[in-house]
Amino acid sequence: MVMVNGYAKINLLLDILGQREDGYHEIATVMQSLALADTLTLTKQETGITLTVDLPELEADERNLAYRAAALLMRECGVRGGVHIRIDKRIPVA
Repeated sequence: MVMVNGYAKINLLLDILGQREDGYHEIATVMQSLALADTLTLTKQETGITLTVDLPELEADERNLAYRAAALLMRECGVRGGVHIRIDKRIPVA
């Protein structure tokens, strides 16, 4: 089991410079990290990716960014087995 904090940040300045060919935007930003953090707990499992989030209004499936990041990492790095991700939200959501 691995536990990590995902810290909040605030954009003090955000300038959108243009859109790239892949649909994302080039930006210039000044950010400040905050002490506020979500806690992510990763636990090895036999196969697949499962996800639980302590806020029922948040997606706990392939739409969740943590799920998508884990799937990409496992695919690109050839990881065998699976992972359960638990997210304990402390950063407010809009």
